[in-house]
Amino acid sequence: MIEEVLRLYGSGQVQHVIKTLRKHRCSLMDSLHESQERVDCLDFLVWRMEKEK
Repeated sequence: MIEEVLRLYGSGQVQHVIKTLRKHRCSLMDSLHESQERVDCLDFLVWRMEKEK
């Protein structure tokens, strides 16, 4: 992806670079949210187990 962005930027296609970077950011944010949901579930399980103790 870095090579593609550099190639596009070098050829003056700045708008395409921005679009590509925004799309990649969106993908990273989706992954982040999925990971956060998993952490939240684990936190809940630990909390429940400690509560039952």
